Amino acid sequence: MFSSIRNRHSSQYLDKLGYRSPGTNLTISYNNNTILMDDLLGVKYNIAKNDPRKYGFKKVASNGNYALYENKQALPLGIVTDTGIYETKNNTNQTSLVQYLSQRQAPLFQFTDLKEVARKNMSIREAGDFTYYSEETNMGEERTITWEVNVPEKTQAYLTLDARESGGLDEGLVTVSIPGYKTTDRLNSSGSYYNMGYYEKAQKVTVTATFKKSSLTMLIRPSVLILKTDKLDEAIESIKQSEVVFKVKGNQVQAKVNVDKEQVVFTTIPYDEGWQAKIDGKPVKIKPIQDALITVKIPKGSHKLELTYYPKGIKLGSFLFVICLVLFAFYTHWYQKKKQKISSEEITS
Repeated sequence: MFSSIRNRHSSQYLDKLGYRSPGTNLTISYNNNTILMDDLLGVKYNIAKNDPRKYGFKKVASNGNYALYENKQALPLGIVTDTGIYETKNNTNQTSLVQYLSQRQAPLFQFTDLKEVARKNMSIREAGDFTYYSEETNMGEERTITWEVNVPEKTQAYLTLDARESGGLDEGLVTVSIPGYKTTDRLNSSGSYYNMGYYEKAQKVTVTATFKKSSLTMLIRPSVLILKTDKLDEAIESIKQSEVVFKVKGNQVQAKVNVDKEQVVFTTIPYDEGWQAKIDGKPVKIKPIQDALITVKIPKGSHKLELTYYPKGIKLGSFLFVICLVLFAFYTHWYQKKKQKISSEEITS
């Protein structure tokens, strides 16, 4: 996804949440994030040629080479929470955000080590938290390394290849392969979590990374990230108890909210200065999370919340546009009269 007019605070925050948005934040990459963010941001469907191998996604339709997979755990636009959501410790990454919204502190993720079983045309050097993968032949050939990992039951597994601290040594491509599935991405422009699939039963999995288009790759030491799907189910179900269902029409979203004390409606709508909020028809202030996602404080009781978007400057721009049209009409009328007068004078002379 590319945009030169987006609020970059939203892009920067999505980068913290696992959607790669490097440099000037003009792009956002969906690839290589966790299903936790699919659920939280309401990503309800994936269209794919091959099964995306994501827990909670079920095939619901197909056409030609493509199939439609529906995410049964996608959350709505709004969630009721409290003012603690504004504390950085509660919104700094996807884990802390979901734990706070669900009010469940049970760990969702764990890391497990990889065991190298084979490599080809590759030298490995470790320095601190980093691992350097360089080619042996210096002929520009691809480099391959294969690992084994024990994946527990009822988990979603991800190979972590984090090149964000590489200082430019991340320009190449990587192909991640497991039996029956592979994906290829640019290390410097996609997320760090390469999907290895969902595992109902515990098993030993072989995963291979093939590096291309560069002679040296620097990564934070690779490992496997394990998402515990039973804990994910508990967190999502807890959040759904506080969901706010918005009706979307044009540039406006509306919802009815009933709370027994002052609360905060957290939304996954990207913030921009053009957004305006009203409660029961009266303007109220929007307070964005990290200048990125819209939230609104809701007083005790039953209320109607409205969010309306008009691009910043559209009123002034529309006014100037109308003025310019009127001036152009006057000018055209004046010019035509002047032209007719000149023509009449030429005929009479």
